[in-house]
Amino acid sequence: MNKWLLLLLALGVLMWLFSAFAGFEFLSISTVLLALFTLLLLQKFGVFRALPIPKRQETIALIIVGVILLFTGGFSFIGLDFSGMITGATITPAAPTSAAVQTCKASIPSENLGKSATVTVNAYDKESNTPYSSAVDTQVYIVDDEGNVVKSSDTTAYSLQSYSTGDVISVYGGDSSYYVDPKENICIDKSAFPLDLDVHAAVAASNLQITCYDNTGSATLSAGTNSSQEDYDITIGADGEDSFYCKLKVNVANKAYNLYAVGTLVSNDIDECEPQDSVWTAVDTPKFLDGIGVGAVSSSDEDAIGDGSYNTWVLPEPILMTEWETKKYQFNFAASSTDPATNGDFKDSDMAIVCFLDGIYERGSDGKIYFDFYKHDEAESDVGVDNSEDTPVGKNDCVVIEGI
Repeated sequence: MNKWLLLLLALGVLMWLFSAFAGFEFLSISTVLLALFTLLLLQKFGVFRALPIPKRQETIALIIVGVILLFTGGFSFIGLDFSGMITGATITPAAPTSAAVQTCKASIPSENLGKSATVTVNAYDKESNTPYSSAVDTQVYIVDDEGNVVKSSDTTAYSLQSYSTGDVISVYGGDSSYYVDPKENICIDKSAFPLDLDVHAAVAASNLQITCYDNTGSATLSAGTNSSQEDYDITIGADGEDSFYCKLKVNVANKAYNLYAVGTLVSNDIDECEPQDSVWTAVDTPKFLDGIGVGAVSSSDEDAIGDGSYNTWVLPEPILMTEWETKKYQFNFAASSTDPATNGDFKDSDMAIVCFLDGIYERGSDGKIYFDFYKHDEAESDVGVDNSEDTPVGKNDCVVIEGI
């Protein structure tokens, strides 16, 4: 391969590593690669020759750079974006748009444009019976039209003084206590600017309730033989296939659950358990659900599975479930060539585990903000409500179904 082509590839890899780990956004890899792709395209059609690459290798270079752009979102401005095929279905919010900035500036009289502005942030719990009686504190990220991000865990009369009239901001956030409704392309049109956010008090996992039904979706599954080891039983033979439904309920008033993902884990003589509704999209398993201890009482006791790994799926958009609300989904249940049987120890059980997981907006280690059910950092840790994936028995946010 030509040395110049190798140099371009090496430069692309170095820039990707640099931008990913240093978090620099002012010169993104997509921008540089798009410029390179344009130069190669112009050179290919003889407009001019700016790059010292032999003609016979220009096509190879075009294909390589084009594929990288396609799978990193570099062509998203013309509707071509396969980046979701690599990153799963993660929702990545953008900074305020240039169109929003232009509209904002045009709406402000010239004598008031560019004046110093104080933004006062208040978050109000919409699940409360009196949502505006007092503000609450939660975690938010405030992104301006230049991509700068301000993080704050104070949303009770919190003042920001680094803005001017004509600036445009977007707000995302959430934590284990509250879900934050995103607000995008907000025009700061006055010097004293109130920023009121709608948030929703998150339900504790113990106040979620899962009820599972047979393949008709109407008859409740049989209770587990040992209620301390499993929640339900399904009678199934070797190589057998069946299905069941699970209904998730917010089982308390004035709380919400931002449902986004489901995880399933199969063990021993149960081979498969996957959601059957077409709304779910399979995504890579984050580290907090991969190779973890899973037990009936403790994730580290002698009856725990030492290296349990969940498979995971996400919805196209999160569903904010409010007080008493329910959602019901179908799952398949398939056995191996060995006949499942009742087992006394959790680690030996022929079982499937289903966990319903919430999502929030969090900032990743690359500086970008993501909506997902895990944090985009090295640990890929859980976000939002503290789920029970490592001790799933109990029919709250997780449920254990044994094949017998």
